[in-house]
Amino acid sequence: MPTLRTLSLKEALGIAEVASTRPPNSITQEIETITRQSASHMQDISTFLRHRLRVITSVMPMSGITQGGSPSFRPHASGVGKSGSAEVVSPPRAGMGYGTIYQQAFRENFDTGTAIQYFAHCPTTLGGNVDAHLYLTATNRAERCAEGLVFYNGQNQLSFRVFDWSRQEADRWQVDMPFSALGDYITTVDQPFHAQCLFVVNMTYQVFEYEWRNAVFLLNFAQHRYDEVYARQYPSVVEMQRIGPIGFLGPLVETFQDEYRNTNTMGFLHVTLTSRSGDIGGWTPAGWQPLTDAQSLMRRNNESLEIVRLEPNDTFVVRGRH
Repeated sequence: MPTLRTLSLKEALGIAEVASTRPPNSITQEIETITRQSASHMQDISTFLRHRLRVITSVMPMSGITQGGSPSFRPHASGVGKSGSAEVVSPPRAGMGYGTIYQQAFRENFDTGTAIQYFAHCPTTLGGNVDAHLYLTATNRAERCAEGLVFYNGQNQLSFRVFDWSRQEADRWQVDMPFSALGDYITTVDQPFHAQCLFVVNMTYQVFEYEWRNAVFLLNFAQHRYDEVYARQYPSVVEMQRIGPIGFLGPLVETFQDEYRNTNTMGFLHVTLTSRSGDIGGWTPAGWQPLTDAQSLMRRNNESLEIVRLEPNDTFVVRGRH
């Protein structure tokens, strides 16, 4: 796999800006072929769903989230993290290891589209004592979005996957890109330490009156363009996209074991979101805006994850306790 040069955050964001002026390149058929050639991942669907239910359940006591949707955010405990960020700390357990929950008003603040983009800081392997799954993932606020996630299983190399909530349960895993297929998409960002990253864009938007589209892109650092790795159109209305427990989950390190020790650093850098609140085709004039502590709440369930960097709420990096 080719090694791309180390970039400053300014340089990396400059490449993203240049890429945004060019038509995206759809490689969905190529990715379908790569996915078929990858190791079978169908067995991971039940694991994903069971664990996500556990994450949602762990959030319910402090958020008031119900299966119907509308939460009222009522933290049952509070603390202060680095940089003065308010967070909720619960006893260590597998689930929502560390991450963000969207505030209700922000979660519902779109009409015809919502999108998220970020640098996923993802080491090739996690190191330390990791012997189970771990995901770096995020929803874009839409209940039927397609999550583009960095997938780990023990000490295996990372892969990039897509889990599409708009599909039937047995068909939700749609992308499995092994590390060997990610050469043009992985770069190192110096901010302020060297962080291996993928730049992910996840969009859900209305294309016709009763039809919506999920699309996941990776920034191709070699070609300075966005490659669409997954897309699907399906019937929906905005009310279905704004109600339910899934769309409240912002960027998070989703953990599957109770204790982490001596791992490599992992997390999210420069998380930004945008939305469409008008006619189909018109995204907000404000453009991409950093995720703030007024829009989301930091949540920590696993105290064995120590904070390496926190700039609430658009950047957080953690590692297993050293």
